[in-house]
Amino acid sequence: MSINAPYILNIHNKLAIIENSEIKTECLVDAYPKADIIWYESSDKNLNLYTKEKLYNNTIVSSELNLPSSYLPKFGLY
Repeated sequence: MSINAPYILNIHNKLAIIENSEIKTECLVDAYPKADIIWYESSDKNLNLYTKEKLYNNTIVSSELNLPSSYLPKFGLY
């Protein structure tokens, strides 16, 4: 199998959430070898503690970010 540069299959520019609720979003990437998806907030804090990864096949990987309602700050870039 040849090397494939990472390609993001789903792009979310903006998310709307209900106040005092959790944030859930997903990044789906197609790449070979398998891509490593790392979530950061705008302050460069690593958020992998709040993620769940799922491998669909040998090229497609999903990473879901789940921030609890108690997590602050919520507004920003991720």
